Amino acid sequence: MTGFSRSAAALIALLPVFAGASPPEAADRFFEWSYKGKAHRFAFHVPNFRSCQEAIKDFPHDWEEPVRYLSNYPCEESLVWIAGELRDVGRDLGYGRADFANFLLNFVRSIPYAYDKDSTGRPDYTRYPYETLLDRTGDCEDFALLYSAILSHWCFDVVLLNTPGHVAVGINTKTWNENASGTYYDFNDGKYYYCEATGCRNGRCDVTRIGETPEIENAAENQYEARIIDVPRICTFPSP
Repeated sequence: MTGFSRSAAALIALLPVFAGASPPEAADRFFEWSYKGKAHRFAFHVPNFRSCQEAIKDFPHDWEEPVRYLSNYPCEESLVWIAGELRDVGRDLGYGRADFANFLLNFVRSIPYAYDKDSTGRPDYTRYPYETLLDRTGDCEDFALLYSAILSHWCFDVVLLNTPGHVAVGINTKTWNENASGTYYDFNDGKYYYCEATGCRNGRCDVTRIGETPEIENAAENQYEARIIDVPRICTFPSP
């Protein structure tokens, strides 16, 4: 099993928003997933939940301007640190761009799904990317924002795909994988392959790589017609 963690002294503050009860001062977070037959474990200590909760409580949590969730928010450095840690793991394993994208996809999809009304008490609540990690749950737009945010820090060319009643991610593979297969969208002279960032629901985990779409019972004919939302490339780290 691949494992990596850091002590409190080495961490940048990674803090969530809590609904209802006051959050604890500190906590630990653990994630486990697998990719290509290898098990991975990611653990980190969160030294100061509460101060960041106070910093973000007045920020919007609706879906009106989804790109605003990707940068310039309180504790943004939290996600940068996580993106760097995950990138280092991929580099140590010798991954190319396709493996980086699929490795991260399986990490994000390992986070349990929850409806907003069950996890926050609100009918609609969009999380900032690090909130999803700290809350260890979310729904489709939360996972899509988390996945696209880390890919953006890795300098991938991505978009959000807002399909009827759902949000996914598209990755442009044109410059690094001409042999990509599956469902894709033509946009800005690129081919953006569908990425289902939402993980297991009702015990089903039928998507593991970019280009694959989930099997949806009684799907509408326009199920994969999408409003395409461009995601700026942040490029904190050199492209893998």
